[in-house]
Amino acid sequence: LLVALGRPVRREEMERFPILVHELDPLVAAGMALFIPLCSRGRLVGLAVLGEKSDGSAFQGMDLEMAASLGQVAGVAVEQSDLVRHAEETLLQAVNAYAATIEARQPGAGPRAERVASVAESLARELGFDGSSALSVRLVALAAALDTPEEALSPRVWGILRESPGLEREILTVAQSFVDLIGHIELGTPPKQVVSHLKGDRHVLNALEDLLQRGGLLGTTTPEPVDGHAA
Repeated sequence: LLVALGRPVRREEMERFPILVHELDPLVAAGMALFIPLCSRGRLVGLAVLGEKSDGSAFQGMDLEMAASLGQVAGVAVEQSDLVRHAEETLLQAVNAYAATIEARQPGAGPRAERVASVAESLARELGFDGSSALSVRLVALAAALDTPEEALSPRVWGILRESPGLEREILTVAQSFVDLIGHIELGTPPKQVVSHLKGDRHVLNALEDLLQRGGLLGTTTPEPVDGHAA
């Protein structure tokens, strides 16, 4: 119905359709007053619902025009985010399949790459990357860790790294170094001391230290005993 109308619809308009009574009941109970369809290319991709206006007046005129404009923009944005998410999920599946192939030829390479990718994503989120951007960092880190050393990077992965802003590359460098280091230090080593063994961008190292202080990376590493010491 919302797609057919192609515009924001007030609650009182929706209540005229008996078939919608049961769908509307919980929304009416919650005080919802305006339904804004988020459409893209003729299909409903989302729904924004507004409560009653603070002054109790009805939505009309400029309110509805603004809601319609925002709905159009939001509909396109939602569809684009869905496409990006689908592309990322597809790439993640491909990289995971590649990881399995590499693991079969080089036992241990897959788990290490997964740890590097997890640390890289955690660092990206700690540094303020949004979910989609952090996942992209994870994908690049996973692929790059599987293709190390640097000279062996596939053209696609190396191209992504080369075109990425410096911070993404610094995240990858610190993540790889951290995963390689963590198996060779004693359990309980203070975060500041762990970070002191690494080189890289100060902001990334600070983010790593903060994560370690909070125990935010405990699930991404599996230290092994070294020289008889607990790791």
